[in-house]
Amino acid sequence: HSVLKENGVLILGESIVPSLHEQTKDSRLFEVMHKWLEVGFGSSFYNESQFKDFVKDTKFNTTELVRGGSSYFWLLQKNG
Repeated sequence: HSVLKENGVLILGESIVPSLHEQTKDSRLFEVMHKWLEVGFGSSFYNESQFKDFVKDTKFNTTELVRGGSSYFWLLQKNG
C-alpha cells in the first residue's frame, strides 16, 4: 500500500477452488491440493466474501474480483 501512488491499483493473481456444487475430477483434485497446502504448510485460503471482509480492515477502498476464463485477479485500489 505504501509504495502505490494515490488511486494506485494492486493486482493479485488468484487461485479459487471450483464450486463444490459442481464436482468434477479437476475440482476434486484442486480441493485436495488446497487441503494439503493448508495442513502441510500452514497455509489458509479465503473464499470471495472472506477475502473482501479481510480487505475491509486495510487501507484499500475498492476490492474487485475479475474473472476471465480460468484466470482470476483481485484489483485493490488505494484510497485517493
